Amino acid sequence: MSSIRLREDAGLPLFEPPERLTAPGHVAPDLAIACPATDRPFRLEAERISVEGSERGPATSIRIDGQRVIGRIQAGEGVVANVVLSPGRIRRERIGPGGSLQETMLAAPTLPWVALHWAPVGGALSVQVLPEARVERYRVNGGLATVADPGSNQVLALALSPASGPWAAEPHAQGGLVLRHGGAPSPLTLLIAYGPPETVRTAFRAAGHLTTHEVRAIGRPGHDPLTVSTGARELDDAVAWMTSRLRHGILHAEHGEPEGTDHARPWLWAGLGSVAIGDGDGALRCVRALQRAGDTEAAALLAARVALATGQVDALLGHADVLLAEAKAGADPALRRLARRTVADALRYAAPDDVLELLREGTERAPAPSGRRLPTIGHPVETDGTGSWLTSMLERKGTSAPAVTPAVGGRGPAEQALAEALRAWSDFASESSEAWAAWRMLVQQGITPGHHGGGSWDALLKPPAVTGALLAAMAYGWLGTSPDAPVGRLSLAPRLPEHLRSFRVRGIPIGDSRVALSYERTEGAHGFTVDIERGRVPPVLVFEATVPGQVGRVMLDGTPVDPHISQGSRGSTVRLQIPLDAPHTIELERG
Repeated sequence: MSSIRLREDAGLPLFEPPERLTAPGHVAPDLAIACPATDRPFRLEAERISVEGSERGPATSIRIDGQRVIGRIQAGEGVVANVVLSPGRIRRERIGPGGSLQETMLAAPTLPWVALHWAPVGGALSVQVLPEARVERYRVNGGLATVADPGSNQVLALALSPASGPWAAEPHAQGGLVLRHGGAPSPLTLLIAYGPPETVRTAFRAAGHLTTHEVRAIGRPGHDPLTVSTGARELDDAVAWMTSRLRHGILHAEHGEPEGTDHARPWLWAGLGSVAIGDGDGALRCVRALQRAGDTEAAALLAARVALATGQVDALLGHADVLLAEAKAGADPALRRLARRTVADALRYAAPDDVLELLREGTERAPAPSGRRLPTIGHPVETDGTGSWLTSMLERKGTSAPAVTPAVGGRGPAEQALAEALRAWSDFASESSEAWAAWRMLVQQGITPGHHGGGSWDALLKPPAVTGALLAAMAYGWLGTSPDAPVGRLSLAPRLPEHLRSFRVRGIPIGDSRVALSYERTEGAHGFTVDIERGRVPPVLVFEATVPGQVGRVMLDGTPVDPHISQGSRGSTVRLQIPLDAPHTIELERG
């Protein structure tokens, strides 16, 4: 790097950061993991930002809008003893010769900046910036440093508050630039922003409200994403973490292009999870990733599921044309048949009859298999039959789960977790108690400590397949949700294990509406309450609950009704249909 002609350039923009940033507040985190610091990794994610590092060590990578802008941040002395990790924030306690020091790192929820705060004393700083670029131009002005990103109109700006003393700059031996600062004998905040100059100016103006951003970053998701309340806080928090991880994981994984169908398959699981929680935008991002990878059938299937959940079918006509234009059956004929059938269902009021007939033509004419592989006891056989398996899971054909689950390539922890998540989803169709236990264990493994740090299930910059599969298993396997927004109909088929006494689910999506489902078991009855949280047009509810034991009388809003009741090995299944024009209570008397 000695050939780099590093020069200070007065022509670079000069920003005006807040004179003294308000320190992040001591708000009680709604979602948090508190533990002694170890060498485990940590990850912070927001819509435009991801931060990686180890609990004891420095932040080793900060990406903003997909660009790695920081290679390493080292601050002060001492050893990190304790950590409190939240979705968009990490707070650490450093213990050293001068006493204890509290360090907070905050990733803004939607803005392109990261803030670090040290109190009561901020030590010397060393920051490697733009580590993968050939940096030549920079500018320092007191506590403000601006570095030009070569080959673009983007700049990286670092501002200290209070601004005491100048930065010093020097080339890094492995790339980028090293900025050093002596620190300050008072609480110190470092703000890092990246983007075009006007974006950085806006980010600096918005950074004057750190406490507000902190509350937004670490708070529980609002009512729109699907959330659960079971009374087991670690489980409920983990589901809230997963909804945040799924959205952010999809945004970050878009920066890495898939390399073909095998690499794109995780996008399908991430997309199905997004549909399950009502994140149509995230699901459509997964559709586009599948299209880029050439996985036509998976893209069409996922796009059709989005249309069934949202009622927006215009974009689906293009997928129908592609499915009809391609004569090849593909590597997974069952997936192609399922995609065509699902597209036809979503388009049944938007496409001509001849198109629907062509889509459905031959979808039920799959050749009969010549034999069946039987699983060894305790070791389910795995196959590449993603289409056959998804047909059983999404269309709930038959009364029990198939004996096999789709094979998952790779042997790393994330691939193993994905295989186990799909198996738990499959088991919900046959044995809800065992499936619940397996699913809950996987969820807790992600929240503490996770394969890639607390609150994580998937690798950074990879499609969040494990997170998506776990959320899909919850929505489609446990709750049995099946929206049909084009006709205004929502199917709920919860499968309740014996030990589950109560729960509440909010944000079940159907078009523009969101539905809530509550359950409480008493000595004499299973009680359900279904309510529409928001929406202009009340949907029709198709209710099909499976509960342990036998069911006697069924009451709807206090009045006896005569629904269809069937008895099986897993308990009793009650089926009824009602308009969801008001809150309804459904009581299934036991015995």
